[in-house]
Amino acid sequence: MKFLKVLFLIAGLSFFTIACGSSGGGGGGDGSGDSTGGISYTGITTQAVITKSNSQEIVAGAYTGGNTGSAIIPGADVQAEEGDRITQSRILIIYRALENAAGKIDATSVGPVSGSIQKEEGQDDGECGGNLKYTISIDDETGDFNGIMNFNNYCSDNVTISGPARFSGRIDPASEEIRFLQLNFSFDNLNIMCSCNGGESVTLKGEISVDFNVPRVIMNMLLKDNIADKVYKFENYVITITEDTKGRYADIEVTGRYYDPDYGYVDISTPVPLRIYSGDDRPSSGEVVCTGASGTKAGLSVISNIEYEIHVDTDGDGTYDETLGPFKWTDL
Repeated sequence: MKFLKVLFLIAGLSFFTIACGSSGGGGGGDGSGDSTGGISYTGITTQAVITKSNSQEIVAGAYTGGNTGSAIIPGADVQAEEGDRITQSRILIIYRALENAAGKIDATSVGPVSGSIQKEEGQDDGECGGNLKYTISIDDETGDFNGIMNFNNYCSDNVTISGPARFSGRIDPASEEIRFLQLNFSFDNLNIMCSCNGGESVTLKGEISVDFNVPRVIMNMLLKDNIADKVYKFENYVITITEDTKGRYADIEVTGRYYDPDYGYVDISTPVPLRIYSGDDRPSSGEVVCTGASGTKAGLSVISNIEYEIHVDTDGDGTYDETLGPFKWTDL
């Protein structure tokens, strides 16, 4: 199983943070929000208190990127059956769209002038409309590169992107093929729309970095749900992927902090890594824990790739007070 394929399947896990708080009521706040460019986080900034009544909503929100009507794990090619609520996670949609755009940049067209920094401009027309224009500079000795992409209603795989995004990173200059070692995206006002999940529209501000050597994804960003008019914050959100040497599965570890405008923030961890088998869309084992104020916790334990259950510690004594479920992934 190649790293990028695994990343496509579980990039949505980066919004496990949402599993720790989302979609509850209005976009309330305590007035001490965080402003970043055109997007401001004005929600609650104190640590969330996890209760029995909000635990499932919080965990479901973490799986769905702030939208409890969709599931986080499904891969790019999964189609929901009629009456089935399985859809794509927002992070999966976002990362796939950006990675796909980066793949359109033809770094091989830069002239073979040894020991120089070379520049190239190009354009790619979207499969379903719009275009992507880019400028890239590459140091052919170190492999370092940087540039800017301008999306003009660029549509690919039914995802439309508008606005500028800066990118940088490093490729392996010794490789005959373009092989990314690092890839970074930053954006101030990037709009992404998708016909999936019944219609998605989000605006992004922040950074996404990928280290292909570990491999690891790091996110520091604000996400505005333009339909619900809510802003979510992701802080030092890290996904680490360990692949089986035979390509049978990948183990996923997640850490970081997620801010929900209605509940506040929770810290996320995976005491038991999530295991996703090759060709599957959901984890078959593993545990995600969201820790709130005063030690309160909500833990999602994977029973199988069909079911999961939720454990709740409402008094912060380190022992789960109650188990909810089992629930089917299709019920999310």
